[in-house]
Amino acid sequence: MRSFVLTLLLCFAASSLWAQAEIVKHPIQISDWLAVGPFSSGSRERGIDFLLEHGGEAKIQPCVGMQHHSFLAPGGVVRWHKTTAIDGKIPLAYKNVNWEALQEAWGWMGLANVGYAYAEYQHLGTRQVALILADKAGCFYWNGRPFPGDVYGRHYVYVPVMLKPGNNRILVRVGGWKEPKFSFKIFPVSVAIFINTFDLTAPDLVRRQPLDSWLGVPVAVTSERPLQNITITL
Repeated sequence: MRSFVLTLLLCFAASSLWAQAEIVKHPIQISDWLAVGPFSSGSRERGIDFLLEHGGEAKIQPCVGMQHHSFLAPGGVVRWHKTTAIDGKIPLAYKNVNWEALQEAWGWMGLANVGYAYAEYQHLGTRQVALILADKAGCFYWNGRPFPGDVYGRHYVYVPVMLKPGNNRILVRVGGWKEPKFSFKIFPVSVAIFINTFDLTAPDLVRRQPLDSWLGVPVAVTSERPLQNITITL
């Protein structure tokens, strides 16, 4: 009975993976961004909003040359500048930062920092749900609402957001060492439920030993309307 249940679970995962691959086949990627940084940040530090001088992370609408204070930069000032995706990855490309001097003074923590990238996406259709994969990003804001990124870049944290007609504002917060890069992909979807089989939590299988355990499968609602009385049948 145990092997039968496990077989069902594995078949379910395989079929879901096929369906998911069809959903995320054609991502939308944004080439042109604005970037700013670096800002000094401790390890795993998340609480500081470095953009409060101009509305904060949720509200800022930056332009080229807009300034923020940061002691990591020459003169204590950083400015928003243009950056372009290279092979799908967006470099924050900080200018004139003396990383060697910072490391000599502060050790490896002198290299830890936070930066931001901003872009706008013009959606020509009606309201639609999309999945966002923000690789190597701590979090991102979609029209002012915060969402988690795929901070370790494992390519499996798909987050549902709402594409509104017209302009959609995107702010990505990126942490790392020296000058980090990230990627940002938009996957429009038309299904009500998204089963993320890339992010399974599965038990370890040991040869010739029976297994009776749970399998964790993330499920995201990709519909505007609340879904009730939902069951997943194996």
